[in-house]
Amino acid sequence: NVIQDLISDGFEVGGSTNSNGSGINYAYVAFNTEEGGGGNSAPTAPTTAYSNDTSAQSGQTNPNGITDPTPAFSAIYNDPDSGDIANKYRVEVNTASDFGGTVMWDSGASGTSMTDTTAGNRCPDITYAGTALASGTTYYWRITFWDDDGTEGAVSAVQNFTTGSLTSCSSVVLNAFYEATTQIAASTNITTVDIADVDMSKSFLVFSAAVDHNSSMCTQIRGNLYDAGSGDIKIDFERYESTCPVADIRYYVAEFSSGVSVQRGTKTELTSDTINVPLSPTVDTGKSFPLISGFVSSSTHDSNDFVEAEITANNNLQLRKNTGSGTTKVDWQVIEYGCSTVQKNTISSWATASTTDTLSPTVDLSKSWLIYSYKTDNGGDTTMAENMVRGRITADNELTFDRDDTGSNIDLTWYLVEFNDATTVKHGTEDFAAGDSQENVTLSPSVSLASSFALGGMYMRGGKSAHDSDDNPGYGWFTFDLTADDNLQITRNASTGAAADVGWFVIEFDPPTTLYRSVGT
Repeated sequence: NVIQDLISDGFEVGGSTNSNGSGINYAYVAFNTEEGGGGNSAPTAPTTAYSNDTSAQSGQTNPNGITDPTPAFSAIYNDPDSGDIANKYRVEVNTASDFGGTVMWDSGASGTSMTDTTAGNRCPDITYAGTALASGTTYYWRITFWDDDGTEGAVSAVQNFTTGSLTSCSSVVLNAFYEATTQIAASTNITTVDIADVDMSKSFLVFSAAVDHNSSMCTQIRGNLYDAGSGDIKIDFERYESTCPVADIRYYVAEFSSGVSVQRGTKTELTSDTINVPLSPTVDTGKSFPLISGFVSSSTHDSNDFVEAEITANNNLQLRKNTGSGTTKVDWQVIEYGCSTVQKNTISSWATASTTDTLSPTVDLSKSWLIYSYKTDNGGDTTMAENMVRGRITADNELTFDRDDTGSNIDLTWYLVEFNDATTVKHGTEDFAAGDSQENVTLSPSVSLASSFALGGMYMRGGKSAHDSDDNPGYGWFTFDLTADDNLQITRNASTGAAADVGWFVIEFDPPTTLYRSVGT
């Protein structure tokens, strides 16, 4: 028994037998194969196991809402022999927590080779390669490592992940991209631009506007992408009043050949504080978000100038405002983006200077776009600062909204769009000192001008400013122009005497090799 114990502990044992071969007369120990004299120990159970959509190198233990059909797994390799290296793994995925259900994937009982991982470190991402996963389902998984002596370790604790709406994301294809600058000239209330024919059901418009006036009839601008007949596609940028200074506009239109559907319309009058707009066909609320713009016929920026948009059901868009003078006109778009995961929430009766909200599950900051709209219960000549709101993604699980003054109560609905395809997002915040009208932001890495657009917050142009001597929003409204592949230029038309801050986003779609890019005229 002693000899066998030595052998099992890694010692080489020799000796000789007696003449009849019945036993060992003597034994000697030749060498010990392990540093420290204790033999090779098996790896202990892996810990801090993560699973995630594309990379499992951080922060996703037992996640919900997995949308990638081939999620990633990882764990920390543990071994009492500090010099040991893990070079093989086994991942098992099952429909039951006791692993007595359907085997979805078993990477191999004898281990699968992987990049060397030293004890105490996380292994590289392991990509799921089993039976097709189903949406809205919880799966259970565990992982085992082998050391470089070929010793199989202990299995990890059972982990789980729950899928959301799974998509391969190969279906979203950008077909064409149009961008340009234009103006609503002084003493006019509308400008019309022509663009090449697009499929209206697969195209959406984003634009930003810089203004300098304290009448909402001059500063509130609607953008309407429409077919004037026989495929003559135009965009109207319109305000209510013509006796106004120039308004500068930067616009982008993205058209997709597949994977994206768009519904749009115009509410020519919001006859009540809440308007329900039917959506047909129904939309996937977990992949859809609204964009709105509009104008109002009153001169003061009061409580009817700010419209909140929410998709309240798969067949309904709700537009909300507070009571105020004048008639509001709103253009709306509801975009269903097949390769995205959308979170949303409403913050009600926000009265403080700053508020945060939680994202769950956490998001990939390099693929996430924040959209928000809000209504306010107060407005007037000295209340502009309390009604201009900056929105930011401040962590992978947090949004922050802030303003430079308080006094009004705001109801704000936000959408966080996380792209699951090759689309990437850059975002940040830019501050303007009093007197500054333009800032340039360096983009690194650079973006493709043939498939990227830039915009801000409320109405795609809004930030915040301390300006409160009148109700001119031009101190906190901006245009966002990609002047080079590594430069975002942000401009405001009102700057004297008031600082400002704006949260900005640059969205870059994956351009196909046959992408057609045109500048609007």
